[in-house]
Amino acid sequence: MGRRDGGMKIVIAAEIYPPDIGGPATYSQNLAGELVSRGHYVSLICYGEAASEDKVSKFSITRITRELPRRKRYSEYRKQLSSLAKNCDMIYAMGPVSSGWNVYKVAKKLHKPFVVKVVGNYAWEQAANMGVTKTLPDTFDDEWRLPFRIWFLKYIQAIVCQKANKIITPSEYLKGLVKNWGVGDDTIEVIYNAVPAMAHTERIPRHPIILAVGRLVTWKGFETLIEVMPEIIETEPQMKLVIVGAGPLERVLEEKIKDMHLEKCVRLTGKLEKNHVATHYQHAMLFVLNSGYEGLPHTVLEAMSFGTPVIVSNIGGNPEVIENEKNGLLFEYNNKAQLREAILKLIRSPKLSRRLAANAHETLQRFKPEIMYDKTIKVLESVV
Repeated sequence: MGRRDGGMKIVIAAEIYPPDIGGPATYSQNLAGELVSRGHYVSLICYGEAASEDKVSKFSITRITRELPRRKRYSEYRKQLSSLAKNCDMIYAMGPVSSGWNVYKVAKKLHKPFVVKVVGNYAWEQAANMGVTKTLPDTFDDEWRLPFRIWFLKYIQAIVCQKANKIITPSEYLKGLVKNWGVGDDTIEVIYNAVPAMAHTERIPRHPIILAVGRLVTWKGFETLIEVMPEIIETEPQMKLVIVGAGPLERVLEEKIKDMHLEKCVRLTGKLEKNHVATHYQHAMLFVLNSGYEGLPHTVLEAMSFGTPVIVSNIGGNPEVIENEKNGLLFEYNNKAQLREAILKLIRSPKLSRRLAANAHETLQRFKPEIMYDKTIKVLESVV
């Protein structure tokens, strides 16, 4: 791996990458391109549908096939990562578990500095999906009567973060969680994720749609959102609820919609391509995020970028983005009365919706890509 004049030699250890869909995939791709454009040399490793080595935009991509058995897949990832990292200046891991554990092992062996990005509590997410915890992430670290797999994931994410030269989190809330893993305050840097500005060449008419976007998991609160719809349509019969996303709760939500006889006013779209999701943001009257756990609400930022007024649960990193009655409305997670009141408030007050959307546009100035890139590169340079 050769050095560009004055540039760093960086290995980005990713987990997903385009054509995979998701924020982490897009982040890795955009950051790699930005680093190259600023004179740095980048190699990226990730998992993919087939093993390959590609050259795109002047940086290399090594894909480890997901078809391999889990242990062999991780072993091959570490082997290829070790080869890429031999002549690098530092390694940037896109998470503390799947990529982070391999980065920690390789960095220790090769005496390389490494940075880890933490966008959530992976051990808690797995425990919640398995139904072995009823707590939220704020108190999960005190819970130890768990299956060995979950305990081990807690150990991995803690030890990787403790050994990292720097940690990047996208919110103060997540910084607090990582500090609970035994990481010093001065090791953690908060860098908000960015949302590209959306160009609006014409005014797009809004439809009577309540939009929700996200992975269909228990802590996203979609069941509660469905449960308030009968009271919404009782006084506002024109309203529809559209839920965009896929996940393990899909069958449960389908049954709930059927049992409540809401097939005509609630629709699950499944997973959609970005351009189709964008269309839903553009046409929706309002956006709702009823989440019990959120590092930084990327879907809220996306909704705001399309001028869609937002209603957001007052939890996790959400209050770092939304100030109640200024650029959105806040309510307590899963509080049906508050959620119903907030939805009806925006439906019945177009003036309030316009004011919130206008103020949200100003909020987005804090989430510009160039700000994120400048701060991220400064952190990466600090460990070399």
